[in-house]
Amino acid sequence: AGHRLANAAQLAKLGASVLLLDYRGYGRSEGRPTESGVYRDARAGLAHLVSERGFPEERIVVFGRSLGGAVAVDLVQGRAVAGAILESTFSSVSDLVDESFGWPLAVLAGRRFVSDAKIARVESPLLFLHGDRDRIVPIALGRRLFAAAPGRKSFAVIAGAGHNDTVSRGGAAYFDRIGGFLDLVAPRAGEGRKPGASPR
Repeated sequence: AGHRLANAAQLAKLGASVLLLDYRGYGRSEGRPTESGVYRDARAGLAHLVSERGFPEERIVVFGRSLGGAVAVDLVQGRAVAGAILESTFSSVSDLVDESFGWPLAVLAGRRFVSDAKIARVESPLLFLHGDRDRIVPIALGRRLFAAAPGRKSFAVIAGAGHNDTVSRGGAAYFDRIGGFLDLVAPRAGEGRKPGASPR
């Protein structure tokens, strides 16, 4: 989570309240990561925001990048959250392995983190962000997940960005795009982003 503090500060400037979540086995969180475990961690984070912090679920936007995008899709399926932002993510692990190493290893990888199957149950608006030079998660896999998504959605290509430099390559336009999405799905009370307006 500490690696994302600068990003969180920029999101706060857009009027967002931000919860950064370390999965089990990451940062100072105990345990070891498993697929089912990180899903439970994300649900616990959402429950904390709703039950302990008092944020209405319909005012919450879930943001997941890379593997976190798959966790975000699992979390928001069938829920009435305001929206989800999916950055540099993929359709499934088997697709990712197939793209990088070919079908024999893809078969061994199995059907894990199957976002392409789950995203059909996502009813909230979606914003996809992906660098067109991503060598770790090729943009084709982001587009494949986008094609499987129903409802309101948009796909923003970050020109010249790889997997880990979307923020620096995207610059001000990157946060403008996110701010526009937040204004669309979770507008604050009153006009514009005035101090003291309701948080999101």
